[in-house]
Amino acid sequence: MKKTLSFLLVLSLFPLKILSQNHNQYIDQLFVKKIADINAGTATFENIKHKMYLTSESQIAKIEGYQSKFHLIYNLHKDEMELNYQGQVYNLKKTIGRIVEFEELGHQYKVLSYEKRKGFFLLHNKGKNALLTKQRVVLEINKAPSDEFTQDLVADFKRKEDTLLLLVNNKVHKIPSRKKAFCKIFGNKFDEINFFIESENLSLKSKEHLIKIVNFSNTL
Repeated sequence: MKKTLSFLLVLSLFPLKILSQNHNQYIDQLFVKKIADINAGTATFENIKHKMYLTSESQIAKIEGYQSKFHLIYNLHKDEMELNYQGQVYNLKKTIGRIVEFEELGHQYKVLSYEKRKGFFLLHNKGKNALLTKQRVVLEINKAPSDEFTQDLVADFKRKEDTLLLLVNNKVHKIPSRKKAFCKIFGNKFDEINFFIESENLSLKSKEHLIKIVNFSNTL
């Protein structure tokens, strides 16, 4: 009986050991140590730091090309995917084309370059061309709401309106308001995209319609 219990105990610990070994194997390959925030530890920062993140706690995530899964949390203010491992916080390396999937959230993010900066962009469809969302949180510092003579400042993290973008032929584009400029993004598929928009009576202001257009472009 004791031998059976010992054997079961070893089996129960084995997956944890393998998980730890896998993380050790991938830490240097996939992550870099996070540089501590200069305001970390201050009362103000500790009270508002949770607002930097997409979720209140880390989520199970799959990194394309790797079997192991990781508990990541998306820092929208820093635009970093963070891993807390053995008391140290790491940032996922921003390798162009890398895809991170949060299974429970149903979200996929892709690392792309836009305006000379690498970042994580939320994907709305599969395929070479895609509709993207850029999510942002910014730090706002305002005068304390007391009287006109006060010098006190109040800092807070604020979620900003999401920005829709297009990924076409491996390049990220702003979405033009005019149909002609929009269709030009698709290069030699201009006529097909233009005809599809007109025949389907689609609006460039509708996210659902934009997804439909992008999905159609992937069939051409």
